[in-house]
Amino acid sequence: MISERAGIWLTAYNMSLDGPEKAMGKRDAVVKAGNGKLFKAAKGSILLELNLVMVLLFLAASLFQESIGTVVQNAGKIKADLQLTQADRYLDTFLGKQISFNSVQVVLEEDGQGKPKIACQDILGNQKVSFYTQGTVLYRRMQAGPAVGVNPLSLPQVAVNGFAVKRITPKTLWVSYRFLERQTGREKEFKHWYYLGNGEVVDVRSEKTAFW
Repeated sequence: MISERAGIWLTAYNMSLDGPEKAMGKRDAVVKAGNGKLFKAAKGSILLELNLVMVLLFLAASLFQESIGTVVQNAGKIKADLQLTQADRYLDTFLGKQISFNSVQVVLEEDGQGKPKIACQDILGNQKVSFYTQGTVLYRRMQAGPAVGVNPLSLPQVAVNGFAVKRITPKTLWVSYRFLERQTGREKEFKHWYYLGNGEVVDVRSEKTAFW
């Protein structure tokens, strides 16, 4: 009797354990399936993020390249403007000193091609200084007796594309010239008014407002 009852209890106990074990197995299967779906979802999300990052990097690189090109172009323009200004100051120094302080008379003439020419009679008496253009270069010619010297006044990196002079008053001379920066092609016009402290302006040209 006791052995029969023990067998019944063991059978009942095994049956009671059979249910939870099956439940645990089903739960493990569900967890594994869920983990697989989560892994696939995470993998897809990472790929999407990588694609977005690549697109953003491409756009950033394009914008950076365009910005660099703009900066280089602007730097070239600034450098050209500085060279034009430097050429103007260099020429203005010689013109201003000779016309305003060292001349007893400034005569506006024409060369053989009809271009304007400034002929200054120096205060030293026996010296004559002339300013004129030939090609795209502006020259200063100095003559003292039989000695003659000619030097370019426009800087090599610029071309003189225009030169004009005009008598405003007997004591005031207006000078204008256009400089072209050879490398970039940038062009700028400069105008100056000179007051003669020791002489007067005389215009002997056939056309009093000659420009070229």
